Amino acid sequence: MQQVLAHIEARATDLHDHPLFSWIGSGDVPPEAQLAILPGLVTFTMGFCDLNRWVLRYPYPGDELRRGINSHTFEDQGHSRLYLDEWREQDLDRRLGWTASDTLWWLFLAEDNETPRAQGSYLRALAVADGGDPLLRFAQSEVIEACGGVFFAHTAKVAAAASARTGKEYRYLGPYHLARETGHLECERLFAAEQLDPARRRQALHLADAMFTLFRDLFTSMLHYARSYAAAQQPPRPSIAPARHREAAAGGGSGPAVPQADAAVHPTQRPLQQLLQERRQQVARHPFYSWTSEAGAAAPLWALRRFIPMWAMEIMGFRDLVWYALRYPAPQGELEQQVNGWAADLQTHSRLFLADWKELDLDRLLGWTASETLAFYYLDPLMAAHRRNFITFTELGTAHPDPVLRLWLVQALEETGLDFFASTAALAARAQATSTLRLDYLSGRHHLAHPPRGPVRRPAFKHRAIDAATCEVAARMIDTAFDVMGEHLDLSLEAAVTDRFGMTAHQETSLR
Repeated sequence: MQQVLAHIEARATDLHDHPLFSWIGSGDVPPEAQLAILPGLVTFTMGFCDLNRWVLRYPYPGDELRRGINSHTFEDQGHSRLYLDEWREQDLDRRLGWTASDTLWWLFLAEDNETPRAQGSYLRALAVADGGDPLLRFAQSEVIEACGGVFFAHTAKVAAAASARTGKEYRYLGPYHLARETGHLECERLFAAEQLDPARRRQALHLADAMFTLFRDLFTSMLHYARSYAAAQQPPRPSIAPARHREAAAGGGSGPAVPQADAAVHPTQRPLQQLLQERRQQVARHPFYSWTSEAGAAAPLWALRRFIPMWAMEIMGFRDLVWYALRYPAPQGELEQQVNGWAADLQTHSRLFLADWKELDLDRLLGWTASETLAFYYLDPLMAAHRRNFITFTELGTAHPDPVLRLWLVQALEETGLDFFASTAALAARAQATSTLRLDYLSGRHHLAHPPRGPVRRPAFKHRAIDAATCEVAARMIDTAFDVMGEHLDLSLEAAVTDRFGMTAHQETSLR
């Protein structure tokens, strides 16, 4: 392990030469402008709490090594709040001028934020990469600390200079945070005494190098944000086209996806098909659907507005799940190509959702600033299950490269949404019938976002024989998907019934 630590130390030293730190130390722009790189690291930093709570932390630490890692995660999970405090101290809400939909666009759609999204998928799968081995997890965690130490060593100097000019304390990028970023885990001495056999040492070094590559990519992405936006003091602006005449703009589209008929479900897969049908029948009876039917009969538009904000992170983040956790970088064979084709369609849907968000006028009705949007989606207890379950599906996908299993996972996720979209489509149809609104996503017209081509047919894979172990994993995927949907419907019903987003007051005002 001491060889691994020496390797990490050497790689961290080399990281000081990254061009980001040359820009930060150049003095070409005022120190306050240099600190305005915060939006460029929002995806990593706001997800850092979840990384510590649900990826790095052991739910049942049975030995001193696991307890050592867990102890560190409790300290690190508070950094997201520190980050948001500085966001407000820098007055970024006013300087960016982002609405809630602008913030969601930056988090989940902006091309300039693509690298952090891709690397975030890797981070959510760290527990898969190390297989739960605390010695390997320590190597990855130590790299995170080392890279953090390098980054904050540079930003703290700029923050101190900015504080001298403005009288403000920049605690996240400044000396306050640096004092808590030693570049090492507190339990390093405990792990340094451990011996690794050659195979484990090679794996630890491989994981450490992968993490350094990840951070180099993140720093390069931050540098792009610094040069393109922070230095120019011109924040990025979203480009979400209005929903009008979408068929014409799409050149006809590809048409709705046509389920591929599984001519004969193989006997080894019949239990899975039966489980899928049973679980869907169960979730279809959820009381949330009774509420949407009753509330929607009187005020369909306001019924939608009372729960749709709950789904933004799951719907927008679904793109990253299918594109980075399930898609094959170099597909081999027909099934892997089918997985990629399905992912290519699904990853386009989030733009439709954001267009619907704007049609529903949620930016004005919620009135959230960027920091309030971030606080709700990343720190509000109501959203914890959505974020945790996103990690669960990422781990399930990355842990099982078998395309049959990935197809079952996507199938299960798609099936959980059928009744949900039937419900939103009924509400959307009523709302559109009495207004000029166009709600393509909520109406189920997802195919309008697909690349123009011929009829899309969903993969046929259930006719293939699978072994008992594969069947067991697929069944777990199906159960997990429907358990998660039930949990999310519980939360949506709670938000709707309690008017969590304060829509009743707006409805009464509009009626008057």
